[in-house]
Amino acid sequence: FFKDTATTEIYTEQIVGSVRCVQETAIRWLVVLFPAVDAISTFPITAINLADNLATLVELTGLKDLPRWKAILWRLVVIIPPLGASYLYNDFEKILKWTGISGFFPIYIIPAIIEIQLLKKVPMQ
Repeated sequence: FFKDTATTEIYTEQIVGSVRCVQETAIRWLVVLFPAVDAISTFPITAINLADNLATLVELTGLKDLPRWKAILWRLVVIIPPLGASYLYNDFEKILKWTGISGFFPIYIIPAIIEIQLLKKVPMQ
């Protein structure tokens, strides 16, 4: 069909007779690195949110109202388990599979438990 030697063979993903173009290389890197960059970028936001929620659940006040050492302690409580797990399990594919399977628990179950406990502790106005 194409007689040009610089055409792409779709099924073998090989480029015949030419060097890969910059856009193709950029797209390949984006596809490969997106899951890692996505997971890394959401970790700080999630950790801050979870630390504040746990501090509110236990201390009945947010991190901004606590002494600095307690706020740091709550953030460490949230940050150390994932960092420890990443040190033990350095295969990113296994980590993504595990979080995909068990992701419903921290996303849907834990916030509901926190809300129920807070409603028991804090009277409605």
